[in-house]
Amino acid sequence: MEPQGLFERGDAAFGVTAGQPFRARVRRRMLSGSALALAIALLVAALAATWSARRLERIVGVAERIASGDLSARVNDTSRDEVGLLAASIDKTATQ
Repeated sequence: MEPQGLFERGDAAFGVTAGQPFRARVRRRMLSGSALALAIALLVAALAATWSARRLERIVGVAERIASGDLSARVNDTSRDEVGLLAASIDKTATQ
């Protein structure tokens, strides 16, 4: 029996003569890879949401201190995103 080349049709190019077991292994690996990618994406999303929520909680705390009369309270968030702009606006409000 002669070895088949890499350009043969079907699964024989991968060294597997029976097509069904090969397809099942590929399907399992694809599903496993997809599940792993989904788990990583969910973890990153959860971390980003937690980080954003903590920033907003800190801003709310400073806003409440300012509302109660403590005009020395500052957020001190130097980021340039929307939350950073909100923090800068609250700091500016306290100085006026």
